[in-house]
Amino acid sequence: EALSFSDQAIVGNEEEVFFQMQLPHSYQEGTDILVHTHFTFSTNTTQVIRWGLDYSWANVDTLIPASTAIYKNFTGTNDAAYHRFASFAAISGAGKTVSSMLICRLFRNSSAADDTYTGNVYLIEVDMHYLTDTMGSRQELVK
Repeated sequence: EALSFSDQAIVGNEEEVFFQMQLPHSYQEGTDILVHTHFTFSTNTTQVIRWGLDYSWANVDTLIPASTAIYKNFTGTNDAAYHRFASFAAISGAGKTVSSMLICRLFRNSSAADDTYTGNVYLIEVDMHYLTDTMGSRQELVK
C-alpha cells in the first residue's frame, strides 16, 4: 500500500517516513549512489511537489555523522495515477565501503514555497542505484 503525503504546508508538520539502506557486498567502494522515489499524484496537475531526503551515511565501526538534507522538485504533467520517478542528486560515496549504512528520512517538503501542489502524493517506493565491481566480498566486511 502506498504512503500518502498530504499538503501540510506547515513547517515541522510535514509527513515523513524513516528507513535504512545497507550497501551490498557487490558495491564498488568509494563510488556515488543515486536515491530516488517512485510515486503518483492524487489528481491531474501541472504543479510542483518537493521531496526532501535527510541522510547519514556511515561505514562499519565509524561514528554516524550528522545528517545532510537534499531536495528534489518534480513538476506534474496532467498525471493522476501515473507512475512517476524523481531522482535526487548523486550522493558522494568517497571513502564508503561495503556494509556501510544510510539512515534516512524522506519527507514531502510541502511547507516550501516550491511545493505548489495541494493534493496528496502517494509514495510507491524508495530505492538506490549504485555501481558494482564484484558479485560479493571475499570476507565479511572486506572486498
